[in-house]
Amino acid sequence: MSITIIQLNSIIGLREELAEHLDFHLLDDSAEDIMFRVKGPESFAPIANDGDGGVFLIGHGSGAILYVTSEGRAGVVAKSLSEFLQLLIAHPYWQDLLKFSGGGNVREMIRAAQQLEKDLMDEIPGIERTRVALYRRLKLQPAKDPISTLHHAVSNMGALISVLAPDDWESESLFNTFTLNA
Repeated sequence: MSITIIQLNSIIGLREELAEHLDFHLLDDSAEDIMFRVKGPESFAPIANDGDGGVFLIGHGSGAILYVTSEGRAGVVAKSLSEFLQLLIAHPYWQDLLKFSGGGNVREMIRAAQQLEKDLMDEIPGIERTRVALYRRLKLQPAKDPISTLHHAVSNMGALISVLAPDDWESESLFNTFTLNA
């Protein structure tokens, strides 16, 4: 099932749950004031932001989700809003998976997920109940392999898309070179 922004906004209390549990703050009808431009085969519109100043945009043609950080990194993170929500629910620390990817190595991302999941369980003991409730409210099934799907999206889907700052500086990849210590 494919989820739309209109559907997300129509579910009572969901905006607040997404913001509180997943740091995904849906925007009101007024457009986000963005300080960059997207160059590519389609146009993108802002749909949400996060607490760190990042902006989520959706492709008008493809429905792909583009994420632009406040630090000059950008990339496509999912082929659809539904796929992105599955990632958010399964791995609310998805940005850390990219940070600790060792430059885009999916095995490093999987290794990081093991530690990040333990940390999440310690921080939020009821996270599994929250996940189940969000999947149910969104009428979604858990993704089979959200880490590989994220890796694929960042590696391949944004190849034709560039995000440019006002001075035409091109954004860097969402992959970072850090790894978690064993």
